[in-house]
Amino acid sequence: MIIFLFYAAIVWYCCFKWRRHWLGFASVAAGLALVALSSLALASIERYLIRTGSAKTMDARLFHMLLGVEAAIVGVVGIFFACLPRESPQRPCRRCGYELKGLETSNPTCPECGLSNAAARVRTIRCSLCSERRPIASPGDVCESCVQSRAARAIPGPEPSPAE
Repeated sequence: MIIFLFYAAIVWYCCFKWRRHWLGFASVAAGLALVALSSLALASIERYLIRTGSAKTMDARLFHMLLGVEAAIVGVVGIFFACLPRESPQRPCRRCGYELKGLETSNPTCPECGLSNAAARVRTIRCSLCSERRPIASPGDVCESCVQSRAARAIPGPEPSPAE
């Protein structure tokens, strides 16, 4: 009886390998046809044995029922595998897996879950002055806020006059 398990696994492998292709659906059809042929072969062997007198009665109804269940399971799971999409998302969101391929920006916000920079993880480094994390794309080892505060300190304000 374990041969039926291996048989189903082979049919399902072929359906998965050729999913969304005519060969996947042909694998399901071939799998169901082979189960039907084995049922017909069992019925003809049963008739032959009864006709020749080798067996007075042979009750193979349970085996036929098991073959029917095997055909149903192989067919349903095989069609499920044959209908699966062939390619995985080319540019999935890091959080929810939504396909971001058609969006215009290079690293968009996911319209499904709202994650910003959803296409790729943005690499960050720490600022050498304030230890704040910032994107690695900006030049230097200092963040923009530290550059602006340095510039503000470098530009001296108007000195108070001695008369005041």
